[in-house]
Amino acid sequence: MSNTKYIVILLIVLSSCYVKNEEKEVIEKKDKKRELTTKKVLKKESFTVSCGSGCAMTYDELDSKIADSLQTIKFQVTMYVNEVVTEEYFESYELECESGSLQSIKLVGEKENLLENDDLLIRDDLKRIAERICRNR
Repeated sequence: MSNTKYIVILLIVLSSCYVKNEEKEVIEKKDKKRELTTKKVLKKESFTVSCGSGCAMTYDELDSKIADSLQTIKFQVTMYVNEVVTEEYFESYELECESGSLQSIKLVGEKENLLENDDLLIRDDLKRIAERICRNR
């Protein structure tokens, strides 16, 4: 009789350990999923545009905000002449997305849709970034 009690107690203890391990696996999976989602959200865009004669401008994304169909992206722009930093400033662009499709890109405070300006040096880079953002919304 005493052996039976020990076996029953042992089975209860082991089954509770199994449940705790299973709960731990679920929590770990949730944490991994949350971590992957966070990494996806935190990925920042960066690109460089050549403006000729030793001039280049880098655009590094600092911040991104979503409101309705608009997404605002803030870039830190660094201008180089002959590999020396000559100027740094910030630019923000509003991306308008509808049903996963890019409708417009505008410099904040301006009315011109940059998609219609073929001469703009950063147009293609902004368009590439914006189209990916619109598809993933």
